[in-house]
Amino acid sequence: MTRSERMQPIKELARHRERDAGSIVSAAQQTLQEREQQLEQLKRYREEYASGSGSQVGAVDGMRLQNYRAFVQRLNDTISQQEQAVRVAREDYESKRDAWRVRRVEAQTLDRAIEKMRGQERRTEDRREQHSMDEQSAAQRRVRELAAESGTWKV
Repeated sequence: MTRSERMQPIKELARHRERDAGSIVSAAQQTLQEREQQLEQLKRYREEYASGSGSQVGAVDGMRLQNYRAFVQRLNDTISQQEQAVRVAREDYESKRDAWRVRRVEAQTLDRAIEKMRGQERRTEDRREQHSMDEQSAAQRRVRELAAESGTWKV
């Protein structure tokens, strides 16, 4: 078994780790996108609520105004919490993407190393074959020379 053949299971393991890391990155990216969409929905809702209810606030009593402000404050608090969730999801995504990149470089490095080994093995085998053919050619030449000297021609 050649060196490159012995390295094949390691290459496959590296590729498997790269694929697994890619799946993890994909899931983290999806989570980030979901958190960002939720944040945008909350912001849109706040804007719609403020624009729709804001015109009615002037014509209402103090209790309704107090309830309106309390609701807007809870909405702002929820938005702040969602912004934090987006930051956490983004950090998670970026760290997992970085880990995937490391796995990818590892797999590519192994690929290049194995290809280099295969090239060396081919060159070694080519030299071996060339040496063998040279020996056969030299042996045939000696047989012909001996046959020519003795006057008989048998190859």
